Amino acid sequence: MNSLSVLLIEDNPGDAFLIEEMLNASKDWKFQVIKAITLKQALEKIQNHTIEVIIADLGLPDSQGIATVYEILKNVKSIPIIVLTGMNDEQTGNEAVIRGAQDYLIKWNINPDQLMRSISYSFHRKKIEEKLIASEEKFRQVIENIQLLGLMLNMDGKIIFANDYLLKLSGWKREEVIGKDWLEVFVPNHIKEKISRIYKEMKNSPEFPAAYEYEVLTRDGKLLVISWSNMVHYDQNENPISITSIGENISERINYQKALVKNEKRYRSIIEDQTQAIARYKPSGILNFVNDSFCSQQNKKREEIIGRSIFSIIDPSDLNRVKKKIESLNKVNPVLTDEHKIIVSGNKIKWYSWTDRAIFDEHGNIAEYQSEGIDITERKMAEEALQESEKKFRVMVEASPDAVITLDMAGKINYASKRASDLFGFKKAELLVGTEFKDLVAPEHHERIKSKMGKLLTEGTLLDVLYIMNRKGGARFFGEVSSSLITNKEGEPEGKISIIKDITERKNAESAIKAYQQNLRSMASELNLAEEKERRKIAVDLHDDLGQTLAMTRIKLSAIKSKNQNAEIEEHLLEMEKHVTHAIKNSRSLTYELSPPILYEFGLAAAVNWKLEQLLGEHNINTNMEVTDELPELREDLLILLFRAVGELLNNIVKHAQAKNVSVTFNMDGKCLNILVTDDGKGFDALKPKKKDGHTSGIGLFSLRERLEYFDGTLTIDSNINKGTKVYITLPVIFK
Repeated sequence: MNSLSVLLIEDNPGDAFLIEEMLNASKDWKFQVIKAITLKQALEKIQNHTIEVIIADLGLPDSQGIATVYEILKNVKSIPIIVLTGMNDEQTGNEAVIRGAQDYLIKWNINPDQLMRSISYSFHRKKIEEKLIASEEKFRQVIENIQLLGLMLNMDGKIIFANDYLLKLSGWKREEVIGKDWLEVFVPNHIKEKISRIYKEMKNSPEFPAAYEYEVLTRDGKLLVISWSNMVHYDQNENPISITSIGENISERINYQKALVKNEKRYRSIIEDQTQAIARYKPSGILNFVNDSFCSQQNKKREEIIGRSIFSIIDPSDLNRVKKKIESLNKVNPVLTDEHKIIVSGNKIKWYSWTDRAIFDEHGNIAEYQSEGIDITERKMAEEALQESEKKFRVMVEASPDAVITLDMAGKINYASKRASDLFGFKKAELLVGTEFKDLVAPEHHERIKSKMGKLLTEGTLLDVLYIMNRKGGARFFGEVSSSLITNKEGEPEGKISIIKDITERKNAESAIKAYQQNLRSMASELNLAEEKERRKIAVDLHDDLGQTLAMTRIKLSAIKSKNQNAEIEEHLLEMEKHVTHAIKNSRSLTYELSPPILYEFGLAAAVNWKLEQLLGEHNINTNMEVTDELPELREDLLILLFRAVGELLNNIVKHAQAKNVSVTFNMDGKCLNILVTDDGKGFDALKPKKKDGHTSGIGLFSLRERLEYFDGTLTIDSNINKGTKVYITLPVIFK
């Protein structure tokens, strides 16, 4: 049983109930009835529901009469409309049908069978009207500019098209005749019955003669005799859907030969003014007329062409096909269009688009043919070049080791390479067509698609975007996607092309390298900490053992010296005391160099300040230290790392910078400690690695940066030649 959604617009509950009962009683259809009691409510239902048929009362609380049909048609174009009228309102029903409704029913006479027939008829009629509308433009292109009357009627005899020439001859305006009954407006009363019968016979019998003459009324009441050629159009089920008529005004029968000559001259003048190549020829193919454009095409005089066969200029590869098409023209199908190659001046081959028309004599036999041709060689060459380009594109795409897809602007795939189908686990590339790109991407990356699409629309190209992607069956892989917009000739985006590379192995290798590097940093940090502990132990041993021993030795020497009376011995004692004092000084200095006690007793800032005082004392460099925030008590490994880092930077300044002023600044930014080391030395190009020329190879800074990165810290250098250097150290604080 077929299902159908119906919008019932009826404010009378009783009428609405009866119609709904009739719909529900149908044995062939299952109706889903959506009800509205006002026009406003109906328009809302149309927007929010899928409606396939509308049954509308014309007397609603907020809309009356034909205005209701107008308002509905303003919002829907493709839904059949059945109008409900009262007993005395058939005129309004007819007017509604003329204005676009498919049928009308009188409320008090409706029965279930009649309602079902009306719905079926409305569906059929709506489809026919849509086909008629679609064909109208094609029809217009064929006959709008020719000096013949052009007319198209639907199967109810209503005018759905009239060309300018018909309107000009009849004196009517287009809006005055479209939708009106042809018989009522144009056919005189004394022949209406006859013409009505002819149209009925023509609709029912394809073999019925389609050419005849009859009188037509103009707007001012004059009669014109028109010779009509008619053709019935059928749908795919061989049901007639429209009648096309081409008419010639043959009113001037007096002095027929003179009028014929005059018309011939007028016709030839019109033809000569055309830029198309135009030729007329007998059924045998012998040419009896060509215009100037045709002569230019062949680079021959008219008299050299007349009498030759039209078929002599057709390329042999197309000749048999063209002959068969021309021979197929008849009263029902008197016109055809075709594209084929012809031989022009210099035996060159050109492509032409031809409109071939059969011209009939008064007995309905083909008297001659007329062909109008337009040179389309450039278009054909462009099409062939495009096809060749597409062929090369596909060859390159299919040879690519990466997957290639193209998508429309909605994100649906409309082409996929063989590699794409392999990558995503499909047996055939065609199976990917119609799939949305987001369905190939893991859900956690769907938001990334949206943000990257916006960037693509702005920049036109997007390179190396990483997605986690899905294979058919659920497996995942890392995909690197590069995309470019595809634009039309106006430069507007109409799609995009994406190249997808499986980088899963690379990502796994990167993860392994990253883990390995992290392990190395961890080992280096542990080694540095162990080294620092050993330094501190040695420093303690120097201070506690050697330092104390030397101090006691100097005390003993002083005591011996005070009791000695021998000048020679005193001289030796003084020299020994001098050496011991020097040894004490060196042991203290070595103790501070190995592990300055001030670092552990008073903290990082005090230790750095001690280091700066060394610079001033030993190298005559002006120093300054600024601590803008209270520094936290750091964990031992971080304390050592930062002190050694600043020490390394200060040593580099002494060795290479030739600086006169050095400053160190400490400040806290949240939970990060920032250290800035600045000098006014000669600077260097921070973007170029140092050469091994005796200055530095950069290994110290590299090692320092690696150790900082292990604790999520950073080291940044800002330096230019002759403009000094700034080194920024940032480290998340790990408290003691």
